[in-house]
Amino acid sequence: MTDSVQLIDTSRPENDTPIMFHSTPGKDIPGFLCGNARCRNPECDLVMPCACDPQNRIPVVQKDAEKGKTLVICGAGPSLNEAYRQIRKADHVWGCNSAANWLADKGWNLTHAFAIDSSARMFGEVWVDPPDAHYLIATTVNPLLTDHLLEHDREITFFHSRRGAPNEEILCAELFPPAPICENGLNCVNRAVELAVFLGYKRITLAGCDSAFAPGDQMYADGRGINNHDCIVEGQIDGTMWRTKPDMLLSAVCLAQMQWALGKRRLRFVGNTLPRALARKDLDFHDRCIQWVGPPEDRRRLRPPEGTPTP
Repeated sequence: MTDSVQLIDTSRPENDTPIMFHSTPGKDIPGFLCGNARCRNPECDLVMPCACDPQNRIPVVQKDAEKGKTLVICGAGPSLNEAYRQIRKADHVWGCNSAANWLADKGWNLTHAFAIDSSARMFGEVWVDPPDAHYLIATTVNPLLTDHLLEHDREITFFHSRRGAPNEEILCAELFPPAPICENGLNCVNRAVELAVFLGYKRITLAGCDSAFAPGDQMYADGRGINNHDCIVEGQIDGTMWRTKPDMLLSAVCLAQMQWALGKRRLRFVGNTLPRALARKDLDFHDRCIQWVGPPEDRRRLRPPEGTPTP
């Protein structure tokens, strides 16, 4: 699993043509001003990234920065209600998207908020009043989200989340310091687990990461259900019927395989969740779950690294 987390080489590509990244951090923020000693331009007016030094002072995650600590990664699924004991004891707690709001509203421990979503809903709906936390956000989020968080005096650290854009790695290398690019699964929690491994957490617990609906098609810990337009898939695993969405099923398979790669002592699931159920099945079962997702070559990349023990 760790093979999918790469450090991007920041050496300048052979093609020296200037490229504009499709999302850049905020501007006019004192913490992000150009501090490059080589910059002699008094008009270098806070555009980020600075034209004088595109990699200057952009805060990115550092490998093994949290080595030896414990972490709970919280999705916003119904089982989040069962995770108080784990959340209370962890060194760090990450709230993915609206899970950060839920934790803050409950008064539960919240140290970090995490997002990869590039849509405007992140600042227009989800984090209108962003909880007090350290924000771990992908370089591909909407730049207005970055501005919004900084206007609320929130600390931000960046990482990369693969989107499949042309020349994506070149763009990351051109405009940012060395940083990991996460690419597992399709959902926020999957990318959060990859980043947590990169940061060196010794034990990672997943709470509210149901990847499926609770009875009554409840989708979120706050009781909200599914949207009318959602595509639903359902099936039975060891006598239990599961209802979910295609992207959630694919991501649940990936989470199960990440537990195979990392081991149950390092990656744990809280509650009766779809990833936990899938972790007890074999690769053939996983392949049947995702056989309709993309061409065969895309499905092959979901398989765990060679030598990974499987049930």
